[in-house]
Amino acid sequence: MDFWDKPCYSVTKTISSLMGLWPYQSKKELIIHRTIIFFLFIIQVIPEILAVCHNSADFNIIMDSVGTFIMDAGFLINASTYFWNFKKMRILLDDIQENWKIFPEKRGRHILDKYAKDGGKLAIVYAVGICGSGIFFTTEPLQWRLLNSVFATNFNVPLFCTPMEYPIIDVEKYYYGLLFIQEISVAVVISMVVVYDLLFFIYSQHACGLFAALGYAIENLPVGRHSESHNRGFRYVKRCIQIHNRAIRFSNLLEDIVVWNFFLMMGLNMIIMSLTAVQVVSNMDAIGRLLKNCVFVASQLVHLFITCFMCQRIMDHSSDLQKKIANSRWCFTTVKTQQMIKLMILRSQIPSQLTAGKIMVMSLETFTVIVKTSASYFTEMEFWNRQYYSCLKFLSCLLGLWPYQSPKEILIHRTIAIILFVVQITPQMRIMLDRIREDWNIFLADKGLKILERYARQGQKFSLLYAGSLYISGIFTTLKPLQLRLMNILMKSNSSVPKFFMPMDYPLFNVDRYYYALFCLSELCVTIIIVMVLAYDLFFFLCAQHICGLFAALGAAIEKASTKPHLNDEIYNYFKSCVLIHRRTIEFAQLLDEILRWNTFILLGLTMIDMSMIELQVKYVEFKYLCKKLVLHLDDIGEVLKNLVFIASVMTRLFIVCFVAQRVTDHSCDFQKNVMNSRWSDAEIKSQKLIKFVLMRSQIPCRLTAGKLLVMSLELFTLIVKTSGSYFTMLLAMQ
Repeated sequence: MDFWDKPCYSVTKTISSLMGLWPYQSKKELIIHRTIIFFLFIIQVIPEILAVCHNSADFNIIMDSVGTFIMDAGFLINASTYFWNFKKMRILLDDIQENWKIFPEKRGRHILDKYAKDGGKLAIVYAVGICGSGIFFTTEPLQWRLLNSVFATNFNVPLFCTPMEYPIIDVEKYYYGLLFIQEISVAVVISMVVVYDLLFFIYSQHACGLFAALGYAIENLPVGRHSESHNRGFRYVKRCIQIHNRAIRFSNLLEDIVVWNFFLMMGLNMIIMSLTAVQVVSNMDAIGRLLKNCVFVASQLVHLFITCFMCQRIMDHSSDLQKKIANSRWCFTTVKTQQMIKLMILRSQIPSQLTAGKIMVMSLETFTVIVKTSASYFTEMEFWNRQYYSCLKFLSCLLGLWPYQSPKEILIHRTIAIILFVVQITPQMRIMLDRIREDWNIFLADKGLKILERYARQGQKFSLLYAGSLYISGIFTTLKPLQLRLMNILMKSNSSVPKFFMPMDYPLFNVDRYYYALFCLSELCVTIIIVMVLAYDLFFFLCAQHICGLFAALGAAIEKASTKPHLNDEIYNYFKSCVLIHRRTIEFAQLLDEILRWNTFILLGLTMIDMSMIELQVKYVEFKYLCKKLVLHLDDIGEVLKNLVFIASVMTRLFIVCFVAQRVTDHSCDFQKNVMNSRWSDAEIKSQKLIKFVLMRSQIPCRLTAGKLLVMSLELFTLIVKTSGSYFTMLLAMQ
């Protein structure tokens, strides 16, 4: 069986061959298929141009035609990329076949196979999704005709899915024939985009598989005490370096192929998404056109997201190789082998990146920037079409995404997200707690245990103080009805008192009769919500304090290391154990980041409804709302006090999370200073080699992130407070 007939490659090969774009086709097949493809493309473009010329005064037809012409431009860009880089694309496919022969069956080839199968599944899902949306888009006339026939209506039915003009042909007589030809032509345009993306998936997945297989091979570095084992390890590392160079060359050649295609396609994507968004807003009263445009926008976003996502994966996999090298058993190899590993680490510090025009790095961050820029015009149109604003507001409130919802509603929706999140991460939490217990057993020396105990006690005091203050502020907020009732009794006043701290309705109960029971029930529910938030935060504090304690204990151990000449072997083993503990600490911090990042990412996603706030934390929206509410109730001292307590709780929680994350970063950086302050200059050369590797690894600080986009730190906190404070100042001035 041919290599490319494997299930993971067969879909891409079949579609590419039909389009005349498979590099292994004969010249005769290429000429025949490409001639047919361009003939179908031309017979579609000519009627579109005639339709614009004939209806130049009709704005709706012009808008529909602009989107179609941009798709045609994308067809030409992809086709030009194929023809210009046809030989390079074949070189990449040849490299893929050769790379499969390099790795042994159990030493990396199974990883290449896994990534190839994942790419094949992605190709099938992507091709079916894009083709399905294309069919939905192109069969609009038939859908409307079917609705008119079934429901006996008289809707205005367009002749074609895009504006077309046939001045010579009788359209009514040959309508279905012309419609079929147009369907085939549009399918050709869509297939050109799909084929380009499928080949890109093959290349990018293979690049990721190469870096992953190489990392696996490095982590399983063969070590031994005999000279033969040392020579085998040296040859093994030398071979890994050669494979690393092949992977880098593969990524660079892929970047040469896609660099200008990405640059042009990104510009077209921004234009077509803005135009389609305008059509969505302009046709809110026409459900059919609205649905059609929404499907079109979704297809564009999916196409753009997958492209940026695959580029991000290549960047991440090339960067992760450095961590794989650091986690390998390099400390058991010879000095000559370690020198080669050092060169490999230095080279892997520069990640492989795919760019658009060598100006913009393709990544998930680029995706957010493009979507934000494209949505700017849509946001402006939304403001000027306020009659449609109620629909957006209703859906946003229904999902808990409306920025001006009350803090109670936001709290409920976020609590549901936190509960689902905790259910997901419970196994990971157990792993981390087991590792904490193991770490305490590792530090048998009194110094190390005392430092861990000191940090654990600090964490306990901090947790008790935080839990008490947060729970007291929660009780203060929820007991407002009882406070006002007590004020009425003491002051003998008759002011209006709410029954509950937030609007609640019990249609099956007599609220006046069972008021205090229902009030206690609501207090219990709020307590559960607060305890859920506290449990998550306290677990975070526990793990973060343990990481800080590990770095501090390890730094103290290295600073106090003995360097007496007659203890060279013991000193070497001592430093080697420090290296292993350092690696455990880094792995622990990475696991904590994996647990935290998606929770923060979900909270961050609550503000995605407003594209202008896409780079801010979700706490900003909450604080912004509370500031507005505070300013608007300056004449009500009770409301002011309640909102001040709530604002203080929100900002205190945000500050503490950022502060603890900052401590983790600072302690990982301070460890480098501890190593520099040790008596490393008095140690023997092989011990100095170990210290050198530790120094190189400690140059990359441990950071806790929000969805790999924002680094949690005090700088982030000040940015949020500064931005939120500007809004508060403006409202205060207006008041």
